[in-house]
Amino acid sequence: MKRPSGACDRVLTAPGKPLAFSSTVAEFSCLNFAAKPLPPVEIPRRGGFVRIYEGDEVVWQGAEEDLPEDYR
Repeated sequence: MKRPSGACDRVLTAPGKPLAFSSTVAEFSCLNFAAKPLPPVEIPRRGGFVRIYEGDEVVWQGAEEDLPEDYR
């Protein structure tokens, strides 16, 4: 079993025992290892809302990505 590496300033020497700031026993549990940070989440870029008029009438409206080829 691979042991954790790095600095550990809070060591639990046995279940139910108080925390110690250093340990000389072979078996211990480190309580302050932090998880690896998550990679940044990419936010999908969306265009704006589009409304297309012909005269006074709305012929199409919706998201810019969904714009029909006829109106590009």
